Amino acid sequence: MSAPLVIVDRLVKQFGDGDTAVTVLKGLDLTLEVGEFVALLGPSGSGKSTLLSILGTLMRPTEGRLTMLGEPLVDADDVQLAHWSRNYFAPDDAHSDRVSSGVEVPVKAVRRSIGHRKRANEIHE
Repeated sequence: MSAPLVIVDRLVKQFGDGDTAVTVLKGLDLTLEVGEFVALLGPSGSGKSTLLSILGTLMRPTEGRLTMLGEPLVDADDVQLAHWSRNYFAPDDAHSDRVSSGVEVPVKAVRRSIGHRKRANEIHE
């Protein structure tokens, strides 16, 4: 049996400090198996986008553990997180996907840079 795709253990995400701090994720536990389909449902402000940003390695949790394919990511440095983002969440051709208006697909924006935008424009000319 292979390791679960994702293990989230007591995940907390807090924005701000002191009296103005807002805790969005409060001790979340979640395990996702390879091939499993899930839906995140909840009202506005419940932490859905925050969780997806953490799972996509775009944001770090305040507390808790995050493991993907058996590799712990909470203490990963920026280079390791960029590796996960690049190789697992944004394919090499992510910069070339467009919607009909010519705007890059926002979810693929992980890899945006001047060079990628230039290359995407060259591909679509």
